[in-house]
Amino acid sequence: MVEVEIVAPQSTESLLDLMERFYAEERYPFDRDEARAALEPFLGDPTLGRAWLFRDGGAAVGYFVFTLGWSLEYGGRDAFVDELFVSLSHRGRGLGRRALEVIEEACRELRSSSPPPRSRKRQLAGGGALSAEGLRGPRSPPDDEEVHRGIN
Repeated sequence: MVEVEIVAPQSTESLLDLMERFYAEERYPFDRDEARAALEPFLGDPTLGRAWLFRDGGAAVGYFVFTLGWSLEYGGRDAFVDELFVSLSHRGRGLGRRALEVIEEACRELRSSSPPPRSRKRQLAGGGALSAEGLRGPRSPPDDEEVHRGIN
């Protein structure tokens, strides 16, 4: 059974390994030292957001991250699904949907006045969960479509 765990300092290398796979799949440049430099302060400050790993039998098979910000448009704190990656071997098993459920619960716990967790479609490997969850954006620019879903 696939388990979800919040990323702890001892899981940083597993997360970086998955990030590298995700970035390679999407043909994004990846520098492990730069990624670590961005990740470590993020993981050390819960006011910035959260990161989770999917583990199957102890092996890291995916991850998801949401960041917190402030939006005048939404009248307060907002949440942004920054990255969601599921290994090819585990796609189609509902993990994307599960990630969104975990994020929504975290937003409720943080009392985000927001929004909707948001994400850019092109940044979600295995993004079938988006359409399955009925995510859609208020605006649809062709190159930068944001997707929204209410969390209240």
